[in-house]
Amino acid sequence: MHRKCFLISLWPLEPSWRSLVNKSHKILEYLFSYGTLQDLQVQEYIFGRLLKGKEDAALGFKKMDNAVYGRYPLVVHTNNPEDKVAGMAYEVNDTDLKKADIYETSAYKREKFPLESGDEAWIYIENSN
Repeated sequence: MHRKCFLISLWPLEPSWRSLVNKSHKILEYLFSYGTLQDLQVQEYIFGRLLKGKEDAALGFKKMDNAVYGRYPLVVHTNNPEDKVAGMAYEVNDTDLKKADIYETSAYKREKFPLESGDEAWIYIENSN
């Protein structure tokens, strides 16, 4: 009695399929930092890695130093397009955002705003609740 045997690959060899798998790990969001999240040691501590980012600016904002707990900066939305705050736009995923929310505490809330580059990013602003 002869049995037919078929070899089934669980991992397709087509590079196009692999690129689809890798897309699930692509960046979903930008997180704009104007303060401590730019510190490499802070990034390593919070995210377990250094974040990839680019210089950018938040339009319609002014930065206030030592505004939170007398130590940390805060940006205030002025709605004036001439006001801008320089910083970094970091590539992050949902898990990174949740970690950043914990780090930033309830003193801040995260909202999405356009950046000078035309990208949109999450920015931590004052939590007035």
